[in-house]
Amino acid sequence: MPKILVADDDPVLIKYLSILLEKNDYQYTTATNGREAIEKVKTYRPDLILLDVMMPEMDGLEVCKKLKDDPSTHQIPIIVMTGSIDRELRVKGLSAGANDFLTKPIDRPELIVRIRN
Repeated sequence: MPKILVADDDPVLIKYLSILLEKNDYQYTTATNGREAIEKVKTYRPDLILLDVMMPEMDGLEVCKKLKDDPSTHQIPIIVMTGSIDRELRVKGLSAGANDFLTKPIDRPELIVRIRN
């Protein structure tokens, strides 16, 4: 069963994603800020990370870059979640190493397809 880390500071979105992941038989854990996300990656060893861009302590793009620069975590796919449709933000995310993007509000079927891919 794939393991997923959900890193987002919005408790409502975390609850929504938790229910969705449980219904689709995914194991998951959560982090509510960037520093916690990095710590959880090292202890939980997820197969995929759903990472919010705007988080306290360290934003998602910085987290993404740190994880992609680390040889022990660089292979983990990262889907960046953002409420912005700003092209520049997407370019920054790709430059930081993001594998894919999801725009908030999260579309349930789209999320499941992207996780499977």
